[in-house]
Amino acid sequence: AAAAAPAPAMAPAAPPPPPAEAVASNERSADKESAPMAKKAKADDSARTSPLELARMARKVHQWREAARRYEEFIDRFPNHAELPAALFETAETYERLGETARAIELYRLVARNGGGLGDRAQDRISELEGKRRKQAAPAKPSPQAAPAKDFEAEAPNAAERK
Repeated sequence: AAAAAPAPAMAPAAPPPPPAEAVASNERSADKESAPMAKKAKADDSARTSPLELARMARKVHQWREAARRYEEFIDRFPNHAELPAALFETAETYERLGETARAIELYRLVARNGGGLGDRAQDRISELEGKRRKQAAPAKPSPQAAPAKDFEAEAPNAAERK
């Protein structure tokens, strides 16, 4: 008698697909789990520009000291940021407004080293500021109009007799 061949093993049946509402619920929970990560990524991006944006906002409302502080924070925290040359230039302009010419020139020199259009503008500002400093440092030449007026009556002969 021939032995009957064993029946092939049947693969277990795939579970039925989940109902549509279960899929939607799982997607919502996945969104909730990934939302903090997405927010963190956005926060990281905004942290990179936050001091710069705050500096620009302060500048718009003429809060020069606050703007300078925020620009300096940005420069210190993000020395390789793509907007660093613009931030350096804006910081220099802010120090000009504060009357801190030496710091403004120092920052303009950093921008000028990079060249390009912004570097050219920075070099122009350096030339103008240094020109102003030279004029202020030069002793003032007395003008003929600045000479004190003479008291002609006191110098006139016999002035004492006329009184």
